[in-house]
Amino acid sequence: MISAGSSPTVVQSVGGRTVDAEQVKAIKTACREFESILIRRMIQQMRDNSISPYRDQVTSNYVDLADDQFSKMIASQGGFGFGDAMARQLVEQIGVAKRVNGSP
Repeated sequence: MISAGSSPTVVQSVGGRTVDAEQVKAIKTACREFESILIRRMIQQMRDNSISPYRDQVTSNYVDLADDQFSKMIASQGGFGFGDAMARQLVEQIGVAKRVNGSP
């Protein structure tokens, strides 16, 4: 679990290790985008493996755009939790690496 520390530029992770807030923000953004890609691929596979009325090119393009936006919306609202789980693990790994390397 990630909680805000007393300083606005430092975030504390479980175990008392500190990680820069900008790093945490970048990690969360990247993980959310990665989850969006996973969700988008799931939607694409579902559409490809079903009998779909969206077979012409024009309609297919619009459906692809809608699916892309839909997957980003799902991921931005927590999605399936993949992005949050990845972000937590990465933040903890950074904290461990800093402790091993002797950084604060």
